[in-house]
Amino acid sequence: MLANQLMGRPYLWGGTSARAMDCSGFVKTLYFMNGVILARDASLQIKQGEKVEVENDFSNLQTGDLLFFGQKKSDDQPEKITHVAFSLGNTEYIHASGKIERNSFERNSAIYSEYRKNSFVGTKDNRI
Repeated sequence: MLANQLMGRPYLWGGTSARAMDCSGFVKTLYFMNGVILARDASLQIKQGEKVEVENDFSNLQTGDLLFFGQKKSDDQPEKITHVAFSLGNTEYIHASGKIERNSFERNSAIYSEYRKNSFVGTKDNRI
């Protein structure tokens, strides 16, 4: 899988090359290599695809679902998407954050990210 081949590559804001990329450039590249055109930025990518209702344990996520992070909508603030990741199915995902790396929503996992779990906003199905 191309996503795994890019592991460890550095993060670069606005980057879309194999040398360095940002989160939305990373998922855009994964989809492009499979014939799917996504918008450039995470805040626009969330407007594409079909919404996936996520179970509390994230068990219904499938490889290729896009995971969006940021600020959830509340009574006094609008939703704000600041990050996107590529689901590897169930609780694991891969994304560009400092470098391209894997994380998990599973608290007992060695790659668990409490920060990402707390900033999770929603999922879209743009599966490739």
